[in-house]
Amino acid sequence: MDSRGPSRLGGLQVMHFYAGIILPRGWSKARRAARVEAVLQEMGLAHATRTLVGGQSPGGLLHRGLSGGERKRLSIATGILAAPSVVFLDEPTTGLDSFAALTVSCAEHADS
Repeated sequence: MDSRGPSRLGGLQVMHFYAGIILPRGWSKARRAARVEAVLQEMGLAHATRTLVGGQSPGGLLHRGLSGGERKRLSIATGILAAPSVVFLDEPTTGLDSFAALTVSCAEHADS
Protein backbone atom coordinates (compact mmCIF):
# COMPACT_ATOMS: atom_id res chain seq x y z
CA MET A 1 0.00 0.00 0.00
CA ASP A 2 2.99 2.31 0.12
CA SER A 3 2.54 3.57 -3.42
CA ARG A 4 -1.18 2.95 -3.98
CA GLY A 5 -2.91 3.72 -0.71
CA PRO A 6 -3.35 7.07 0.94
CA SER A 7 -1.52 7.06 4.27
CA ARG A 8 -4.25 8.98 6.13
CA LEU A 9 -7.14 6.62 5.32
CA GLY A 10 -8.19 3.56 7.29
CA GLY A 11 -8.14 0.07 5.84
CA LEU A 12 -11.93 -0.01 5.54
CA GLN A 13 -11.97 3.36 3.75
CA VAL A 14 -9.37 2.14 1.26
CA MET A 15 -11.41 -1.00 0.56
CA HIS A 16 -14.63 0.95 0.09
CA PHE A 17 -12.82 3.30 -2.30
CA TYR A 18 -11.64 0.35 -4.40
CA ALA A 19 -15.08 -1.28 -4.17
CA GLY A 20 -16.61 1.85 -5.69
CA ILE A 21 -14.21 1.62 -8.61
CA ILE A 22 -13.93 -2.13 -9.17
CA LEU A 23 -17.24 -3.74 -8.28
CA PRO A 24 -20.19 -3.65 -10.71
CA ARG A 25 -22.26 -0.45 -10.60
CA GLY A 26 -25.44 -2.49 -10.25
CA TRP A 27 -24.43 -3.76 -6.82
CA SER A 28 -26.20 -2.20 -3.84
CA LYS A 29 -24.23 -0.48 -1.08
CA ALA A 30 -25.08 -3.37 1.24
CA ARG A 31 -23.73 -5.95 -1.23
CA ARG A 32 -20.52 -3.94 -1.73
CA ALA A 33 -20.09 -3.59 2.04
CA ALA A 34 -20.63 -7.32 2.51
CA ARG A 35 -17.98 -8.13 -0.12
CA VAL A 36 -15.52 -5.70 1.51
CA GLU A 37 -16.12 -7.23 4.93
CA ALA A 38 -15.71 -10.76 3.57
CA VAL A 39 -12.40 -9.97 1.89
CA LEU A 40 -11.05 -8.17 4.97
CA GLN A 41 -12.04 -11.14 7.11
CA GLU A 42 -10.49 -13.59 4.66
CA MET A 43 -7.20 -11.65 4.65
CA GLY A 44 -7.09 -11.44 8.45
CA LEU A 45 -7.61 -7.68 8.50
CA ALA A 46 -11.00 -7.43 10.21
CA HIS A 47 -9.30 -6.09 13.35
CA ALA A 48 -7.60 -3.27 11.43
CA THR A 49 -10.53 -1.62 9.68
CA ARG A 50 -10.15 1.66 11.58
CA THR A 51 -6.36 1.69 11.65
CA LEU A 52 -4.74 4.20 9.31
CA VAL A 53 -2.78 2.70 6.44
CA GLY A 54 0.20 4.82 7.44
CA GLY A 55 3.36 5.49 5.52
CA GLN A 56 4.96 8.62 4.17
CA SER A 57 2.85 11.54 2.97
CA PRO A 58 3.96 13.66 -0.02
CA GLY A 59 5.50 16.25 2.32
CA GLY A 60 7.76 13.61 3.84
CA LEU A 61 5.87 13.21 7.12
CA LEU A 62 5.67 9.68 8.46
CA HIS A 63 2.31 8.45 9.73
CA ARG A 64 2.04 5.40 11.96
CA GLY A 65 -0.48 2.85 10.87
CA LEU A 66 -0.70 -0.70 9.64
CA SER A 67 2.37 -2.89 9.89
CA GLY A 68 4.23 -3.74 6.70
CA GLY A 69 2.61 -7.17 6.58
CA GLU A 70 -0.85 -5.72 7.10
CA ARG A 71 -0.23 -3.18 4.33
CA LYS A 72 0.84 -5.98 2.00
CA ARG A 73 -2.28 -8.01 2.85
CA LEU A 74 -4.44 -4.91 2.29
CA SER A 75 -2.84 -4.46 -1.11
CA ILE A 76 -3.64 -8.09 -1.98
CA ALA A 77 -7.17 -7.60 -0.65
CA THR A 78 -7.76 -4.72 -3.07
CA GLY A 79 -6.65 -7.02 -5.88
CA ILE A 80 -9.01 -9.86 -5.00
CA LEU A 81 -11.98 -7.65 -4.17
CA ALA A 82 -13.63 -8.30 -7.53
CA ALA A 83 -12.99 -12.07 -7.24
CA PRO A 84 -10.91 -12.34 -10.42
CA SER A 85 -10.53 -15.79 -11.92
CA VAL A 86 -6.74 -15.42 -12.05
CA VAL A 87 -4.42 -13.50 -9.71
CA PHE A 88 -0.71 -13.16 -10.37
CA LEU A 89 1.26 -12.54 -7.18
CA ASP A 90 5.01 -12.11 -7.36
CA GLU A 91 6.35 -13.59 -4.14
CA PRO A 92 3.23 -12.69 -2.12
CA THR A 93 4.63 -13.93 1.16
CA THR A 94 8.03 -12.18 0.98
CA GLY A 95 8.51 -10.06 4.06
CA LEU A 96 5.50 -11.48 5.90
CA ASP A 97 5.64 -13.23 9.23
CA SER A 98 4.58 -16.88 9.31
CA PHE A 99 0.96 -16.16 10.33
CA ALA A 100 0.49 -13.54 7.60
CA ALA A 101 2.07 -15.81 4.99
CA LEU A 102 -0.27 -18.64 5.99
CA THR A 103 -3.27 -16.27 5.86
CA VAL A 104 -2.36 -15.09 2.35
CA SER A 105 -1.73 -18.65 1.15
CA CYS A 106 -5.04 -19.91 2.57
CA ALA A 107 -6.92 -16.97 1.04
CA GLU A 108 -5.36 -17.74 -2.36
CA HIS A 109 -6.46 -21.38 -2.19
CA ALA A 110 -9.93 -20.59 -0.83
CA ASP A 111 -10.74 -18.44 -3.86
CA SER A 112 -9.57 -21.04 -6.36
